[in-house]
Amino acid sequence: MSLYHDKFSKHNIQIAQILMGQAELDSRRSTSHSYNAIKILLKNNVIPIINENDVTSVKELVFGDNDQLAAHITHYFNADMLVILSDIKGYYDKDPKIHSDAKIKKVVTRLSKEELNSNSKSGSKFGTGGIYTKLKAANFLLKRDKEMFLTSGFDLTALEDFLLDDNHTSGTLFRPSLED
Repeated sequence: MSLYHDKFSKHNIQIAQILMGQAELDSRRSTSHSYNAIKILLKNNVIPIINENDVTSVKELVFGDNDQLAAHITHYFNADMLVILSDIKGYYDKDPKIHSDAKIKKVVTRLSKEELNSNSKSGSKFGTGGIYTKLKAANFLLKRDKEMFLTSGFDLTALEDFLLDDNHTSGTLFRPSLED
C-alpha cells in the first residue's frame, strides 16, 4: 500500500485500502454496504485500492486471487469494465517465452475449456503474471456481458491509448460476443 500511496500522492490523489472477501459479496446487505463505501470514496475523490482480506477469509470463502475479486466487484457493482494491469502486455496466442512469433490477441469474445483448463495454473503459461487467474476473471465477466481489458502496468501507453483516445494499440480486450 505504501507504493500506491507514494505514487498517487505525487499527483495529490488520496487512496484508501478496502479489504474484502467472498463474505462481503454473499449477502445483499454486505454487498450494498461495500458498494456505498466505495461510492462515497469515489465521490470524495479518493481512489479505493481493493484487496482480498486474507486474514479474515475462511478457506471456503476465499477468492484466492485479486483478479477473481476484481471480476466479482466489477459485476456486483455494475462497473462498465475491469482493467487489469499486469506484468504481461496481454493474452497471447502462444507462449511468448518459447515462440518469438507469439502475438497478443487484441479482442477475445470467448474462452474455450482448453484455455481455462490449461496447465497455466502454476504461474503462467503465456507470461509471468498468472494468466490463468486473469482468464478465469475474464470468463466470469464475459458470461455476465461485461468487458475486461488486460495490459501492462509497467508501460501505461496502451491503457492511455485505449481509455483516453479510444485507440486499441496493445493489450487484450475481453468483450462479450454480440451474437449471443
